[in-house]
Amino acid sequence: KATDANAGAERKFQATASTLTTTKNGKETILAYKLNADKTPHEVELTETKDGKAETLYGIYKLDGDLLTICVAKSGKAEDRPKEFKTDAGDKTMILVLKKD
Repeated sequence: KATDANAGAERKFQATASTLTTTKNGKETILAYKLNADKTPHEVELTETKDGKAETLYGIYKLDGDLLTICVAKSGKAEDRPKEFKTDAGDKTMILVLKKD
């Protein structure tokens, strides 16, 4: 579970071996993901298919106990992949912190 600070709504997340499903206000979004733990920081690619077109977010992740932190660039460009777990006002990154129930 996570709270969407922008919309004030609670989102639920469910992960399988290859997908991350988010549910907000009854609407489900399925993202395929790929992990690369060989990189430092570890890399993640989240891909959603809308109207037959794939849109990918490039990011980094870390797992600390039951907490998964993901930082992604909203631009959809691999070269914009974050290098650190931070966001600044006006930049095009977002951070998700998920806790296992």
